[in-house]
Amino acid sequence: MAGFFVIFRPISGTIAFAWIMGMWLIIRGIVSLISAFGPVTNGSRWMIGISGVLFIIAGIVFIANPGGAALGFAIMLGVLALAWGVFQLIGGIRIRREAKQAVDA
Repeated sequence: MAGFFVIFRPISGTIAFAWIMGMWLIIRGIVSLISAFGPVTNGSRWMIGISGVLFIIAGIVFIANPGGAALGFAIMLGVLALAWGVFQLIGGIRIRREAKQAVDA
């Protein structure tokens, strides 16, 4: 059902996605801050605390500007997809070259 909602109402779906991401980021930041100042922690308390604050700031940005946040997220996904495609091509060329060398040997 959610897929149909996004297909037929892309703007509303994008805004809903940005709100959900914003809420998740804020909750994640709060949990990180609690973890940083809790009795038991793995890793540097300051780094966990700083990451918690950054998660909260990112969540506020997502909720305050869902359109811009969704656009930034879409651009980031596009860049990642492009990089993934380039790495796939490079890997395919390397595998082909090594397979050809194995057959020739």
